[in-house]
Amino acid sequence: MTLTELATALNISGGHASKMVKLGMPKNDVEAARAWLAERAAGRGRRMAGVTIAALDEHSLDDIIQQQGNLVASARVAYRNAIESGDPQQGKLQTAYNQALKTLISLEEE
Repeated sequence: MTLTELATALNISGGHASKMVKLGMPKNDVEAARAWLAERAAGRGRRMAGVTIAALDEHSLDDIIQQQGNLVASARVAYRNAIESGDPQQGKLQTAYNQALKTLISLEEE
């Protein structure tokens, strides 16, 4: 099956199909590709486990800064690993790291 045939069967553009295949979408089975896309779409709507407004209100600014520092450290490790492994997601991981760091700096300025 060509990428064009897969894109047509999924009713998506060839460029989008190519991008999704690079991210891990199966390319030789339309039903498997549909299931992969559905799983990916379902993941976008998930909320962070255990995070509620009430939970945020329970923490002091120092606690939140510490949590954000931990998030920055995790994002840095993920970004470094992506660079070392040649992961195609490294651009997104860099953005996540930059945003986490920017938030930490803003919190520390508070």
